[in-house]
Amino acid sequence: MGPSFKEISKRYGQSERAVETVAKLIIKPKPENWPGMAYMPPYDIPYDEAKALARYVLIESIKNLSSQNKTEDSIEDILDDDAQFH
Repeated sequence: MGPSFKEISKRYGQSERAVETVAKLIIKPKPENWPGMAYMPPYDIPYDEAKALARYVLIESIKNLSSQNKTEDSIEDILDDDAQFH
C-alpha cells in the first residue's frame, strides 16, 4: 500500500512546480521517496497526462475530500436525543 493522496499533497504541496515534480515521478517513480511503502511501477504515458494525474492527486482529490467532510453530518447531527430509547 502506498501513501494516500492527502500525504502526497502534504509532502509536495499544490503549486505548479509540485504538479510538475509529481508528474515526473508518475512517469519514473523513485521508491526511495517513500521507504517502506509499495513501489509504484513507472507509467509510460505522455507528460501532459501525467500532469493531469498529478494535479488530481495533489489538488482535486483534496478539494473533493474537503467538500465531502463539510457535507457529512456528525453523529450528533444525525441522532435526535428525544428519539433515543434508554
